[in-house]
Amino acid sequence: MDLKMGNVWGKVVSVEQKKADKSKKPYLILTIECGNSRLGAVKAYGRIWNENRIQPFLDFYKAHAQETIRLTGFFSQYAGDDGKVMSNYTFTRWQTDPEKEAKAVFVLKGEVLGTETDTQALHVLVTTEGTDEYQETKEKFTVYVHPEAVFQGYHSFAGFDEIEVGHQVEVSGYLRTRDPEDEFGLSSTDVRPYAMRIKKIATAEAEPAPY
Repeated sequence: MDLKMGNVWGKVVSVEQKKADKSKKPYLILTIECGNSRLGAVKAYGRIWNENRIQPFLDFYKAHAQETIRLTGFFSQYAGDDGKVMSNYTFTRWQTDPEKEAKAVFVLKGEVLGTETDTQALHVLVTTEGTDEYQETKEKFTVYVHPEAVFQGYHSFAGFDEIEVGHQVEVSGYLRTRDPEDEFGLSSTDVRPYAMRIKKIATAEAEPAPY
């Protein structure tokens, strides 16, 4: 089964209530501070939909606004006004989690559509089954393979160059800068979704990968 899971640990610094343009359904937009010296200055953005979640979250936030919380849901991407790929989240659950490092993470499981050698970009197609709340969707995600990424799962699967179109993969990573902050607290790169672990689940011929 394909997957597009997302988790964010951090402090919610703003909450806006809005309504969808067409359906007029209410939703919240959250801004979460979730950076650190290892991953860079990161802010994550996410939405909470449906009235049965909105008020419970507002009550929760009122009680825990100054705490580190964990928000769980789905990772998503969309094209910004300049065509740049933007990443965000849809949250369905939350809890306090003060011991965790602040971070925004994703886990994608799907089919490789292509790679870009010059940017070390990986394109993955994720198919999400329909539920009572959501229709079946097919989404293309673009992530960047970090130099420290670990490759697992199939024979001598050792690096980016061995990823092929049609492979079934599980990709886990962070929203982060490529390099950590320097000694002055500056980050020299943009925040992007960087893959830190790539597991090959099956070959292009759908042969299961031995573990």
